[in-house]
Amino acid sequence: MSLRRLLLISWALALLFWGALAAIVHFFAPSQVWQAAALALVAAAVTATTTPLWWRVQQRLDAQTPQAELPWLALRQGLWAGLFAGVVLLLRLLQALDGALVFVLLALFVMLEMLIQQRQQQAQQPAPPPAAAPPKKAVDKQSFARANPAKASKKQKKINH
Repeated sequence: MSLRRLLLISWALALLFWGALAAIVHFFAPSQVWQAAALALVAAAVTATTTPLWWRVQQRLDAQTPQAELPWLALRQGLWAGLFAGVVLLLRLLQALDGALVFVLLALFVMLEMLIQQRQQQAQQPAPPPAAAPPKKAVDKQSFARANPAKASKKQKKINH
């Protein structure tokens, strides 16, 4: 997917979601149903708005990522931003928003994204070839007898009988 196509789709969806959110806020009385719809629209609108921005950030900062993976990486990071905005807004509606909680949520989302990126990098690296087993040592009877005198004498008795 090219940057131009991503920009067009993303900005069109952002306008649609922000417009629907404005319509809900303006035309409908506050109720739990409309609040839930507004939360979903905020998350979707933030996702659609930030996805092109994440694309640009990734292009500038991470030259190692292949160009084919950038749209999906930007979309995933946009989804994280939308989810973060939705959760913060929900906590604000429930009057449970705290600065420390916002920081913890942000740190959690950043760590989850780092974990996903690390797993993807590990999956892309070729597996190392299996290590060859060391050759077995040839043990002659004399060295075995010197190393294990008790076992050697039992073996000798068995052989003699």
